[in-house]
Amino acid sequence: MSAIADLIKLQTNNAADGTGIVKLLAISQRFLGVKSANEIPQFLIDYVQAQQQSQFGSYPTHKDVAPSAVFLACFVLIAIAHGTLFAINMKRGHKFWLSFAFCFYSTLRWIGFALRIVWAKSIVKLHIGIASEVLLILPTVFIASFNLVLAQRIFTWRHPVFGNNKIFWFIMLAFYSVVVAVVVMTIVAGVVPYLYFLSRSHYDMCRNVVKVTSILITLYSLLSIAFVIFTYLLPITERNRNALVYQPFWIKSFSPFYFPPAHASIEGEGLFLDEHANDSRTPMRTIIGGGLDTIDNHDLPEAEELAQYDKAGEKKFTLRNNLSVWIITITSIFVFIGALFRCIGCFIDDVYGSESWIYRPVVMYVLWGALETICNILYLVGRIDLRFYRPDKFSKVNRNLVPSEEKNIDNTSSNLSSDTRKPPSTEFTDAVGLKLPADPADLYVFSFQELSSLLDSTYSNIIMDQLTGLAHTIQDMLSLKYSEASFSIDTIEQYGGLGIIIVSPSTSHISNMVSSKGYPVGHLYTTLKGGIGVRLKCNDQELTFVNVHLNAGEKKHHLVKRNKDIYDILSGLEFDDGWSVLKPMGHGFIMGDLNYRNTGAFQLGRCDFANSNELLKDDELTIMRNSNIVLQMYDEAHVGFEPSYKYVVGTDKYNKKRIPSYCDRILYVKGGNYTVFKYDAIKECRSSDHKPVYLYVGVGDPPRDIINNSGYLATNTGRVTVILRWNYKLRKILVHQISAITTYLLSCGLWLNSSRGRIFTLFFLILLMIFWKYIV
Repeated sequence: MSAIADLIKLQTNNAADGTGIVKLLAISQRFLGVKSANEIPQFLIDYVQAQQQSQFGSYPTHKDVAPSAVFLACFVLIAIAHGTLFAINMKRGHKFWLSFAFCFYSTLRWIGFALRIVWAKSIVKLHIGIASEVLLILPTVFIASFNLVLAQRIFTWRHPVFGNNKIFWFIMLAFYSVVVAVVVMTIVAGVVPYLYFLSRSHYDMCRNVVKVTSILITLYSLLSIAFVIFTYLLPITERNRNALVYQPFWIKSFSPFYFPPAHASIEGEGLFLDEHANDSRTPMRTIIGGGLDTIDNHDLPEAEELAQYDKAGEKKFTLRNNLSVWIITITSIFVFIGALFRCIGCFIDDVYGSESWIYRPVVMYVLWGALETICNILYLVGRIDLRFYRPDKFSKVNRNLVPSEEKNIDNTSSNLSSDTRKPPSTEFTDAVGLKLPADPADLYVFSFQELSSLLDSTYSNIIMDQLTGLAHTIQDMLSLKYSEASFSIDTIEQYGGLGIIIVSPSTSHISNMVSSKGYPVGHLYTTLKGGIGVRLKCNDQELTFVNVHLNAGEKKHHLVKRNKDIYDILSGLEFDDGWSVLKPMGHGFIMGDLNYRNTGAFQLGRCDFANSNELLKDDELTIMRNSNIVLQMYDEAHVGFEPSYKYVVGTDKYNKKRIPSYCDRILYVKGGNYTVFKYDAIKECRSSDHKPVYLYVGVGDPPRDIINNSGYLATNTGRVTVILRWNYKLRKILVHQISAITTYLLSCGLWLNSSRGRIFTLFFLILLMIFWKYIV
């Protein structure tokens, strides 16, 4: 055996023992005349392996398959947990990107253990083994870096002025860049001896680099603890005490199953800026102080939470619950122990044939498997996504503090409802501004559909950000039109791709505002189509506004689907007063893209678009209403405008691929006293294939009942409907649960079809092919 080994070594130009194992394997195959490395005699493999430099966790054998599989499963579950937490928070507008980072770290861990299983089955699969070692070392650096980010947020909380300073951020970024360089040096110095034959001097150089970097990584793992200690030792200056601190006061709890309300961060941002509109100080964004009374599990209105927050004073710089610091401390110690043992192993310089106990696989499984599993349990159960959440940067429209005015009561009775489809641009604001009445109305209601792409529409935080920008743009537009009046944004509601914005002058008295949960009618109950409503009192008049977007299509089954959908929406929307959309003694409006089409009884180019009466004879909604099939309790003002759909974007020309139709409508409940001043389309808007429509109407006495002429409760079909039946309530509950699942699946599918998703899919398929080839 020694003679064979010596003959093979002659082919290496007397390189240092333990180097070039990958090339040595190929030489052995050629020398022995075997086709596969698996055919090399085991005694020769054992002889060469015994001369290899020992590594932390040692070289795996068949005994390593079971423990590696256990931790493979653990880190797969951990990755899923972090990913799920990230997805739920993002859906609610709570952006904590470290959850995604932890998901990525966990993924590297389980891939590393998976590759170790493959390597254990065949020790000659050296490329798999090298990849496994790299993917097991890298996560140690990542988790230490994440702890340092958490410690950095503790520092920023205690010292908000310097912690938010650009110089501090540049210092930290420069430091992270050095860490990246150290990691690259570690990988290169560790991998090169396996790939190439090296002289003794070059091999010693690589070993020394590994030793130095292992010391740096060990010290780096303790840096987060040192940073926390420094944070508390450094006195809080008067400048920091007097800073305008902006903490996420809307977070009510740190419990494992608590999630902030949807869009709470956006609402909190608006409340904070309104409260400090006249403050010249720059807001300093920090994590929330645990000493605040807001962390008490009491779900108070956000305005009251903000009032408590502003009164907190010195409590903003104290931690009532020191678990945040303990999470950093415990996890950093666990990571440090793993890094320290690896560092010691680098200095022992044993070879595999006579390695110390410190290299044994059980040590690695305890330190990189068990302890890091405990670390991740602490991260998840301790809810670092809440404890260390720092409010996002202010939205573009709020980069400067926005002043606001208080409302006064004034008894007037007019409102403007507008249905628009695209975000306000200069074209939009100019066009809408031309349609506004000479005197300000008491209420302005804007409904939006298809605010964004299909993918973005499945993320409520993206749509809510757009709606917030739209609301402030509309507010500015009205303030410019009526310079003598001040306007307030009363509410912003969102469901799927739908949005409602309500703005009123300060002279209007808005009260008792409630919104519905929304109801999905998209395919498989996705939220791409559906409805959402808002009910409020304006100057003692109760008003209900419903924004709907029904399914498209020009065939008969599409019409049947729309009829069913409008019934489901109007009966499925629920408000907190026990009533659905129809309510006695209340005005009601339905607006949006109802998508009802003309039946196609005329040909494009052979009809008079100016003659709306003639066109409406073939209008599906008119026919359905006159036949008492849908919306028989609703009326519509005289339609004197041309069909609002479908236009060639950027022009006033109809698209010949669709029948011109009155898709966009606004209707109101019959029986009330209404004075219609104007019902028209805004032809000047050309940024969509729809033309927005608007209704300028005065409201007087409301309808007194919702009973039809046959004595039945008025519904979309005229039939008796017992809304409180258990099976119906159960159906609505199931619909919302199904909708959440299907919308999430749709979101995943759309994302996978994006450029990023395709790259991810390609990467996943490559991994799948590797696992199929080497494991299955």
